[in-house]
Amino acid sequence: MVRLQNRHPRNLIRSALTCFVVTMAAMQGTAYADKSIHFGYASWPGVTVKTKVVTNLLESMGYETEETSGGQIIVLSSLPDEIDVVMEAWRPVRNELLSEIMEDGKVTEVSQNLTNATSTTLTVPDYVYQAGVRSMRDLEKFADRFDQTIYTIDAGGAVNRSVSDAIDNNMYNLGNWEDEPASTSVMLAQVKDMIAREEWVVFTGWKPHWMNVVFDLKFLDDPEAMFAGSKEATGVYTMANTQFLKENPNVARFLRNFIVTSQVQSQWIYRYGYEGNDADVVARNWISDNLEKVEDWLEGVYTADGERPAMKAIQEEFG
Repeated sequence: MVRLQNRHPRNLIRSALTCFVVTMAAMQGTAYADKSIHFGYASWPGVTVKTKVVTNLLESMGYETEETSGGQIIVLSSLPDEIDVVMEAWRPVRNELLSEIMEDGKVTEVSQNLTNATSTTLTVPDYVYQAGVRSMRDLEKFADRFDQTIYTIDAGGAVNRSVSDAIDNNMYNLGNWEDEPASTSVMLAQVKDMIAREEWVVFTGWKPHWMNVVFDLKFLDDPEAMFAGSKEATGVYTMANTQFLKENPNVARFLRNFIVTSQVQSQWIYRYGYEGNDADVVARNWISDNLEKVEDWLEGVYTADGERPAMKAIQEEFG
């Protein structure tokens, strides 16, 4: 019988650990490689392109993906049974719903994927801000310059109600003001015309959005909380099926690493929602032009078969 001579235990341990790491990397890559990863997203420009960026990268790594779009509440509520991953869960505005879907542990908050976001609030051009309008408390002092009008979106919707209720309750001494609701596109067309003439205008804005690329804007302080959650930091989070994350730690690592700035997502929205380019084309062009950022996201991530670092596959596809 041949006996293993244990003359160099440290070398044996080191070899065993190396084999373990390589094996685990392969297991992480293949755990979900034979299944399609189902992404859900609201029908908004920013998350549409964001999801396309993620699915293009995953497909280049050897995974199959599918996508479903719809209303945000419906999409989030479809976790975990019908959808594996959602990239656009806004806090604090969706805190109550997120608490409900996470209650039984079947849905996990993976990470905050968007920084520097701002929920809907009253917004002015920079030249108005520089003239002294820094807070909603400053509006009434310049009532005549604004023609006592606030331009808002979606008549009867939550944003419009926040403004109309504030006027009804004389918040910030706005009792004599009027709100003028319209669709987002109509409101921004009005804003564009007024800014072109350097007129004073106050309207409901947010970021990320193409408005932040086209216009130089400032968001007003809201010390009395005209808009719910305005005193809380805004964050956009990735939510996922908990079992999916356990079965595929390789994709889970990628999702944890995936973080973009509001400026980047505003550019995506500009290319897709403002210029009218195809979302998939916008995503692929951005990946090709930003491989250094992509490399940060793919640190420690492997291809679906577990055979090589994911970045190698991305460079072949987009380099």
